[in-house]
Amino acid sequence: EFGSMSYGCADTTAMAKQANVDYVELVKRCLKKDDAAMRVLFSLDKAADFDAASAQGHATVLGVVLRKVGDDFFAECIARESEDTQRRVYMDLLYDAGYDPPLNPIPDLKKRFPKTFSNSSLARAH
Repeated sequence: EFGSMSYGCADTTAMAKQANVDYVELVKRCLKKDDAAMRVLFSLDKAADFDAASAQGHATVLGVVLRKVGDDFFAECIARESEDTQRRVYMDLLYDAGYDPPLNPIPDLKKRFPKTFSNSSLARAH
């Protein structure tokens, strides 16, 4: 079940709770392709004031959500967000994929998720 301590989400769920968000339920809704839930998930980098540990957990969750809901749905949702939110999500996805600047992961990630990583705002963020 998502949110179990074994997944390392305890810090993330605690920080989201301080922002009045039930993180476990939110992610479950995202995995069911709920547009409104995706918008909240994307906004949490800023709204939840994540510390290092909770930010790492959130980045990992964003990567899992991308892989589970698929490139089409994720790209459609992120395209509706502000450039700042897109940049934050992009950086989280880079972290989840194991990349640190100055490495250029775009060619590899574009192969796996062409719609999400061809977004011009995401490309400019790197």
